[in-house]
Amino acid sequence: MLNKTIGLSLVLAASSAFAQSDGDLKEAQRHYKVALEALNDHNLGIASQELNRASALAPSNALVRYYLALVQSQQNTPGPALENLTRAMSLGLPQKESDLAEDLLAKLQYQSERAEADGRKPTPEKLKGIYTAKTDYSGTEGLFDFRGSEDWKRAGGSAYEREYWDGWNRTLSLNIVDQSRITGFIKLDIIHLTGRRSSISAEARESKVEEASYFLVDLLIDSGGTIEGTQREVCYQKPSPYGGAKCELTSSTTDSLRVSWDRRDGTLTFRWGSRKIVYAKTGSVPGSVGADVAYDASELRPFR
Repeated sequence: MLNKTIGLSLVLAASSAFAQSDGDLKEAQRHYKVALEALNDHNLGIASQELNRASALAPSNALVRYYLALVQSQQNTPGPALENLTRAMSLGLPQKESDLAEDLLAKLQYQSERAEADGRKPTPEKLKGIYTAKTDYSGTEGLFDFRGSEDWKRAGGSAYEREYWDGWNRTLSLNIVDQSRITGFIKLDIIHLTGRRSSISAEARESKVEEASYFLVDLLIDSGGTIEGTQREVCYQKPSPYGGAKCELTSSTTDSLRVSWDRRDGTLTFRWGSRKIVYAKTGSVPGSVGADVAYDASELRPFR
């Protein structure tokens, strides 16, 4: 809350704030007086609005800029406040305000440096949303695992077949739990391919089935901005012979994650062991899983 002495100081300064009274300066003085009333009522919003209007009409008025900087410091906007304060000091302030300006300058410089440091840190609010993994098939940094074999194997007689899984799309959804923890899930869409040919040289016929794996994600952000957490596959969904899809529970090992956040483009990089996956943010609203998946995988039910 604004100190009561600020309003009093403005009242004492009002008579000397404007040396002229015609045209724009008269209008500026009116806005200045409205700002005084707002300050006496501890209304920072209206005070800031009126002081901004007065400053636009009388840009060389040091007192208006000084008190605007003071109000902006109370509103935690150090950037504009620093600009107004340095301008007021260069224009020349009365002795009282000039003495106080040095302390205000130090306060604003600290506020500015703290805001810059806080802006570099990840928070649950900054991380929540939808992400899609960037496609990368190179080595251990590959986006998808190949399961099974691409090699043709004899299936009996002269027939050959091959079976493998190829990743198709990886989506990450994160939502806030509290001010240091964020949780969500990964959906890995998978294409299950089966090929069959009557002989090794014959033309192959392939069938394709779309399946999906769901991973539970839990991330913790410490006070220094470091992100660590876990991911664990909890559900493998595949088409049911009776129609629809069935979610089979898994017992996969929990992977410990090291996560880095790039504030420039909002990407998240998950690292575990020698593997790395980069997620690009595509939306600010977290997603949900299908009701059928949530029903079979109780850990995913909060994300229905």
